[in-house]
Amino acid sequence: MKKRNLLLFICLMFFTLNACSTTDPVSSDFKVDFEHIVDENNPLQVTYSTAIPSKEEYGDIAVEWDLGDGTKSSEDRVTHIYQKPGDYKVKLSVSSLSEKSQIASETVKTVSVQITIKNLDFSFVQSTGSPVDVTFTALGDIENGDLDYLWDFGNGVTKNEKKVSYSFPNAAVYNVTLTTSVKGTNYHASVEKKIDLNRYITDVLIRHGPQYEDSLATNFQAITTPYLKNIVYIWDFGDGKTDESSIKDNGQIAHHYKNAGIYTVNVAAKMHESDQGQTYYKTIQVGKVVTNIDFTYTQSPENPLQFFVEAASNSDFGETTYEWQYDSGKITTGKRTLITFDKYGTHDVILRVYVRGVEVDETITKTITTTPKPIITGLGFTSELHPNNPLDANFIASATASNEAEIQYKWDFGFGNKGEGIEISHKFQYYSTYNVKVTATTKGAEPVVYSRNILVAPDQLVDFDCVDIAGGNIHNLTYRCTANVSSNAGLVNPTFEWEIRDGTQGFYYRSTAKVFTVKFPVLSLYNVKLKIKDKMIVGDRTYSKDLAVLTTPLLYSRSWVEKCSAIWSGDRSIHSYIDNLWETNRINRKNVNISVFIEDTAYYKSSHGNHSPAQDKYWIQLRNPGDKKNPWRVGVDTDVTITYKINGFPPISKKHNVYFAGGTVHDCQ
Repeated sequence: MKKRNLLLFICLMFFTLNACSTTDPVSSDFKVDFEHIVDENNPLQVTYSTAIPSKEEYGDIAVEWDLGDGTKSSEDRVTHIYQKPGDYKVKLSVSSLSEKSQIASETVKTVSVQITIKNLDFSFVQSTGSPVDVTFTALGDIENGDLDYLWDFGNGVTKNEKKVSYSFPNAAVYNVTLTTSVKGTNYHASVEKKIDLNRYITDVLIRHGPQYEDSLATNFQAITTPYLKNIVYIWDFGDGKTDESSIKDNGQIAHHYKNAGIYTVNVAAKMHESDQGQTYYKTIQVGKVVTNIDFTYTQSPENPLQFFVEAASNSDFGETTYEWQYDSGKITTGKRTLITFDKYGTHDVILRVYVRGVEVDETITKTITTTPKPIITGLGFTSELHPNNPLDANFIASATASNEAEIQYKWDFGFGNKGEGIEISHKFQYYSTYNVKVTATTKGAEPVVYSRNILVAPDQLVDFDCVDIAGGNIHNLTYRCTANVSSNAGLVNPTFEWEIRDGTQGFYYRSTAKVFTVKFPVLSLYNVKLKIKDKMIVGDRTYSKDLAVLTTPLLYSRSWVEKCSAIWSGDRSIHSYIDNLWETNRINRKNVNISVFIEDTAYYKSSHGNHSPAQDKYWIQLRNPGDKKNPWRVGVDTDVTITYKINGFPPISKKHNVYFAGGTVHDCQ
């Protein structure tokens, strides 16, 4: 029984403790990261650092670094020196060490550790007093860090400075090595050179004998270092001939070649029989080895500063190469090559020719002038159709080039018809509207194109008129319309389509005859349209006119009557008037304006003349300003032009002969 109660007590305590737990572990989405910094003085030294969560919130955190070369660390910040440059995969891992948090994160980055020694090399200078005394200077540097230097002179002797001097025990050939290393690292780089201290001859001078026109006689002189004595020179002139000279002769010797050519001359300098000495080689030109040295040049169509140059020369003495010099030192090579000048202007181009690597004596220089790429402006053309045959046309083009160069013109008349020239004639096949295109080109300029439409047809293929044939009867407004084909139209079998419309009256009439009559319903302004078709015409031609149907019957009744009127302003005056009886059901007389012109210049219309549309009268006075006693003229026969202007219609003028009979004041009752 006791055991049973004890077991129950233990179970109860277990559940109670679990129920009373204070807090759960903190779960975090924390992602670890790190930075690295390369030391300025030692490029193999890198410092790594990371930021970890606070201990108060997350508890203790474990940090583990793997620096990629087997080195590990558990510090938040670690500095490490790599033994050699390279790319290292660096891994950082963090994890929680307490129950406060649940953190586990890692990151991997590739860190590049590099050392660059630029242009590692060395130079050396022999002493003028002794060829075995040599000064060496190291060349090259690194972007960061300092270098150590180690010289190995090839005979077991070493030195450790950037610039060193060394006296070799004897004149011989030595392999000299320079090794540089970055301080604080085991990284190094080396360069090796073969140093020949048997250098007795520094140059060979060559002079051609002036007594030979073909320059086949050649003088040689070996130039040696000044401290050497008792040197013997053994010459091989490259043509199978040999000879000797000595220092007593200042190293000079003469030789006459039988033929022009390119020869390799070698001279061996020895101080004694057992001396290996030094052999000096030089390839020379003897006589004329290249003929017709010249070159041509053409401007590039894409860039006016670029020119293609091509050498023209011949040589039978071996491989020939060409060097071009221009723009103060620019050099390019090749028999045909492209040169580009810096700016517009004049440029001297020098061609140098080399045969078997030897520059021949002759060169050629030419001056090339560069100008900006020309521009064509103002392109256009005029066209003229032949008056008797409009299918024959003449065209004249015009344009201006900025460099005043000659311009070429190419024409396109459509349907595959083309031509060339500044002035050109062309025969079209049909009456139509053609798009004529002309292209202007000149050397170095971009082509320019101009086009416009040309109507190829007589000025008037067809004319037409509509005339009143009703004899002045206002109640019979009948007109005859006739199409008149031009004599030079050249039509074969034309067809006609007429349309007559009046939008205000709703009138519409059509006809396909060349001549037809039409009766208009009312006085009005009509639009008459004629469309003509023919196999000589591409498409059709349409002509249109406005026709004012007024007719002479507008003066339906007219009478000139002598009449005495009232006295105006105390003066007597004689008047005549025109009765205009309007057809009020055809036209509104209030929309009529009438003006009168009297052709007899001795008289003029009195200012008292007026239009009285309400009375259908127009009063006319003739006045003689030179006759004060009888200013108003009677018994006058003169022409009077009356112009009728009805709103919406063109004006119509009619001339009438009018006799002013007149009367006396006694006739006025």
